[in-house]
Amino acid sequence: MKYIFVLGRDPELSILEIVSYFKRNSLKYELLDYSDYALVLDTEELDFEEIIKRLGGTLKICRVISEKLPNALNIGSIINSDKIHYAISYYGQPRIDLAKLNMLIKKELKSIGYKKAYYKPSKRGTFLMPTETIKLLKEGVEFNVYSVVIRSFLRSWVCYAGSFVDEY
Repeated sequence: MKYIFVLGRDPELSILEIVSYFKRNSLKYELLDYSDYALVLDTEELDFEEIIKRLGGTLKICRVISEKLPNALNIGSIINSDKIHYAISYYGQPRIDLAKLNMLIKKELKSIGYKKAYYKPSKRGTFLMPTETIKLLKEGVEFNVYSVVIRSFLRSWVCYAGSFVDEY
């Protein structure tokens, strides 16, 4: 499974901490990408609720649900209700059209059975702070988008933060 680790204010230290944790615990991983915003790893399914508690320099851990924008997100059933609250956090360069992505997500949520999909914008700009994420996850889901240009090609990952945010 692919996961995005959203890095804290010292990206180099955050990356070293993540790699050190995986090595110390003999966990297999493949490094797919990294930047000042995030680290993308391919690894087996792990207890990320426990891991986030051990990584002080990581803000969020998110499971990747799609690597293509704006193609189908393969969201599946997320919340057992006919309505859902959601937010979008964006990390990386170049900027993407968040309004277009918002409409795609809303359409996908309605196509899989949610009668109402309520978008909650971030109060701080392009991404939710961990405290905002914790509040949102009680009633919905946060979609995290990480984009980066690799050798002139735009590579994007769309993922959602399940409960992999440490409650400080």
